[in-house]
Amino acid sequence: SNNRLQINARYLANKFIKIDLGYGKQFIGHGYHSLLLSDVSSSYPYLRFTTEFGPVKYYNLYTTFINPNMVDFGRKKHAAIHYLDFAITPNINFGVFESILWQSKTEESNKGYELAYLNPVIFYRPVEFSKHSNKGNALLGASFDINIYKTTFYSQFLLDDLNISRRKDQDENYQGGFFQNKFAYQLGVKTKLRDINILTEYNQVQPYTYGHRTILQNYSHMNQALAHPLGANFKELVLRSDYTLN
Repeated sequence: SNNRLQINARYLANKFIKIDLGYGKQFIGHGYHSLLLSDVSSSYPYLRFTTEFGPVKYYNLYTTFINPNMVDFGRKKHAAIHYLDFAITPNINFGVFESILWQSKTEESNKGYELAYLNPVIFYRPVEFSKHSNKGNALLGASFDINIYKTTFYSQFLLDDLNISRRKDQDENYQGGFFQNKFAYQLGVKTKLRDINILTEYNQVQPYTYGHRTILQNYSHMNQALAHPLGANFKELVLRSDYTLN
């Protein structure tokens, strides 16, 4: 399925907060692709809060994704996604990203949407461990970009299933087939020379990144990747240019 329908309703709660309710997709980043959240999958329902004050822009995104091959349990999975962007200077930005994705219903329980995840504070890993959904799929990431005249240098880094306590000499099941501390990164530059836009981008994603030992909790929607369309286990160089006719 590849549903491209997009609907959005916006409410300005005050001069700092915008609330968007809709059916569509999101994109985080400055590149041709995103390793955090991209717009290549089918549309999905979402509720997004955007808070801006001074140099800070903060996104809270709540969504529901679908595993289309499942008839009953495991068909729905929910996600709470946060992205905090901070303007260090007018030309330098640094961002941090977090996503927690959990299965709505299993053979053992029907968790639905756990209200603890409506908490808008970023970095939910301690909360995620304390809840029944402590086997959810957690992603952490960062972004950095610098604008110099008409040129933007940008990057992203993503870490999947962070576990600093899992060591080969301490865990007898270390070789049991569950990969942790997986990562992906992006380096890119885009510039404009007269009327020509030029982009060069390198993406690398380790095997099994975005995946989970519970297959239904993969970082996907309608069997499509939510980040890079190639999924994981690849190295990619993108060269792109276009000419604007004035």
